[in-house]
Amino acid sequence: MTKEEAYIVLAIMKSAYPKDYPFNMSPKEAEVVAMVWCEQFADVPGEIVKLAVKQLIATEERCFSIATVKKQLGSMYWETQARLDETRRKICPNPLSSEETLLYEHIRKITEPYRNSRTLEPSIKQLVGDDTKTLLLGGAVNE
Repeated sequence: MTKEEAYIVLAIMKSAYPKDYPFNMSPKEAEVVAMVWCEQFADVPGEIVKLAVKQLIATEERCFSIATVKKQLGSMYWETQARLDETRRKICPNPLSSEETLLYEHIRKITEPYRNSRTLEPSIKQLVGDDTKTLLLGGAVNE
């Protein structure tokens, strides 16, 4: 997810949960929030994160965390897997079209790492990117 996509997702959440979102957030705070979402969903296209957020908005009464969105990505994996299986085995009255099948396969592939019920925890290597490494080492990075 890009920073621009993160801003869109956060704007959707802010509009869905106006009481839960601080309206007096400074631009710097908003940038940090977007950066955290970017880092946590670096391997997921923004459109897929947006789908998960929209599904959660339909059922959650309060604003939710990154961990909840990751769990929803896991649910999306199983949902797409079941629908693809039904279509392949010809046991559903409305099978997916070839275009829908490609879309479901894409979503399943992207969400596969989230299929386990526990939230994926990023490794330290994933968390310590170039900017963080430079900060932690006081500006001097020795490769």
